[in-house]
Amino acid sequence: MKWLLIVVLVVGVFVTLAGGTGIFESLNKPAKKGWFESDKSFADKKAAKTSELQLGIKMMVVGLVLAIGSGVALAL
Repeated sequence: MKWLLIVVLVVGVFVTLAGGTGIFESLNKPAKKGWFESDKSFADKKAAKTSELQLGIKMMVVGLVLAIGSGVALAL
């Protein structure tokens, strides 16, 4: 049973890192409108950036819950 908690802890850490990377990448994308870009394509690009940011936050929360929960269970 202990090995399962260790696996969940490692998976939680990796999911947290992946979520943080996703947040970092979505924040570094330019959100400026280009010269020849229509308003609709700019809105689509901005919506995709927001969606990626939300996904990164959700991944980070899930990873933290897994890591903290399994860490506490291992400590007990």
